[in-house]
Amino acid sequence: MYLIDECSYSCTVDNQHNSTIVSKVSYLDKEKEITVSLLVDINTFHVIDSWYEVFRNPDKSLLGFHEIEKLKGYEAYLNAGKVIRTIEEPNHNSNLKELVRECVRGVIQAENNLYRHRGFSNAKDYFESWNVKNKDNCYRFSNLDKEIKETKQKDYILELSYLRKNNLFNCHQNYKLLEIEKILYAIGVFSDSFHNYNLTISYKRETGDITGCFGDMRIAPNDICRKGITNLDKFIGMNIERINYEEINKIVGGSFGCVHFENLSRKLINTIKRNHNFEHMEKLDDV
Repeated sequence: MYLIDECSYSCTVDNQHNSTIVSKVSYLDKEKEITVSLLVDINTFHVIDSWYEVFRNPDKSLLGFHEIEKLKGYEAYLNAGKVIRTIEEPNHNSNLKELVRECVRGVIQAENNLYRHRGFSNAKDYFESWNVKNKDNCYRFSNLDKEIKETKQKDYILELSYLRKNNLFNCHQNYKLLEIEKILYAIGVFSDSFHNYNLTISYKRETGDITGCFGDMRIAPNDICRKGITNLDKFIGMNIERINYEEINKIVGGSFGCVHFENLSRKLINTIKRNHNFEHMEKLDDV
């Protein structure tokens, strides 16, 4: 077995004195180490301050502390993508925007423990608001009627006996490429305070053709969520160099997929792209 490459993302969201929260993402690979942080108002989720620190990078001019001025005053929530897209990457090899998006995702997930700060009197009202927001964004929220009929399992967010006070959310993602007996594998693991997902793709080095795909949801908010990854076999036969965001979305995203599994799939495929010089390779950016 030979390890070709590995990278990891780690996100923590912490409460500071019930007035602000800090969402911090650390990224490490064989060349880079960087952290991105957002200081956010606990009630409005508006960004008070934002910055990143570069500790390792092939471009030594990037080392050190840097402010992210464009984010200040904006809400770190579902529509943050518009302002994030305006951030300038320090160089062509940077993933700053991606890490800012991970910070915002952390804030959104931390809201589960902050719903009273966000104007909801109870967890039920908060959850029902997400039924509307996410109606077309994942299998579960697009099939609430089926969920009621097919499972007796309640959403465990509604059954939380302990709302987090200090640490509000944690997420760890790891992506690696392995060669085992001349077969190449890409393995991704996404584990946070509510989910534990994994995806494995096998592919041909010479052509980038996907030869196998397997994924699992070991921990999910509800059993019906697992129906959002029933189309993984459609990845088989696709080509890494030509696959695009829309194709990934059709397989594991949208109203018949899972936004977290879509994120996992995109990052895993980007890990392959970063390590193989396919002729028409393009990085898959977030929308």
